[in-house]
Order: sequence, then C-alpha cells, then structure tokens
Amino acid sequence: MKVGNVVLVFVGIVFALLMGGCATVEPGHYENLTAAVNSSIDATELAAGEIIEAIKVSGVVDKDKVVEIEESTSKVSAKMDIVQQGLAEAAKVYDEKAQEDKFAALIEASQAANNATLPLNPYAPIIGVLLAAVGGGYGAIKKKESAVLDKKYTAHKHAVEGIFRASAPQASQDLYNTIGDERKKLGL
Repeated sequence: MKVGNVVLVFVGIVFALLMGGCATVEPGHYENLTAAVNSSIDATELAAGEIIEAIKVSGVVDKDKVVEIEESTSKVSAKMDIVQQGLAEAAKVYDEKAQEDKFAALIEASQAANNATLPLNPYAPIIGVLLAAVGGGYGAIKKKESAVLDKKYTAHKHAVEGIFRASAPQASQDLYNTIGDERKKLGL
C-alpha cells in the first residue's frame, strides 16, 4: 500500500472520529446499525442460495461449477458470520462504555468493528493501527487533562486546609485525627 493511501486513510479516520458528531451517537445506535447490516447480510445470503438453486434447476451451468460456487458461497458465509458477531460485539462495547466517555467508546467500538472485518477487509490491519494511534493520542490528552485537574484539586485542598487551620485550629486537628483513624480502619 502506498504511503499516500495510508496517510489518506489516517486523515479520513481522524476526520470521521472528530467531526462525525460523536456527541450524537447514543447507546443503541450501534445495535440498530448492526441489526440493519445483519439483515442485509442475511438477505444477500438468502438471495445467493436462491440463485444457486435456480442455476442447479436450469442446468445452464456444469454441476462441478455449481459445487465450486456453493463452496465459495459457504466460505464467504462463514466469514460473514464472523463479521456479524464482531459487529454485535462492537455495539455492546459502545453501549457499555459510552456513559463514561463517548469518544473513547467510539474509538474502542470502531476497533472492535474493524477487527470484525479482518476476514474480508484487506485494509483492516492498517485501519487498526491508525485507530490505535488515535486512541493513544486521545489517551495522552486525557492523561494530561487529568494531571491538570489533580494539580487544581491539590491547590484547592491546600487553600481550604490553610483557612480551616487558621480559623478553627482545634476542629482542624479533630478532623485530621478522625480522617487518620478512618484510614487505619480501611488499611490505608
């Protein structure tokens, strides 16, 4: 695969994830999408079976060729079953994780859906790497945000403790003794 194509796929994934309106993707969305895809796959498999049956009855195609077509159809059908299961898992992943962090859930569900397409999608490994890179970048951003929030919390805590100690020294000491006792009970 050309480097230009890899870059194009990467840009497309980033753009789709960032601009795709992940705030509008609600739990249940992936399940509905999965149900629609599964329905289409089932209808296609049914139609393929009917076409093969019509070919057998008409006698237009050699019997050996019909057997070859049936074998190919069975192989594809087995791969599609794997894809269907993977898409259902992706829907489950998103619905479970979306309450915590929608964007992280979207990345994780996209990775699960991409993994489901491995039997049929030659670009799945590259897309998987790119999704992992997006997920890693997002994780780094979240870690940095968490560090800033921890520093803000620490500053707030120190300020409140300072004011409390100055305005009510005995109450402050009693509070810290109680906190210490509770921590000991918890084994901390």
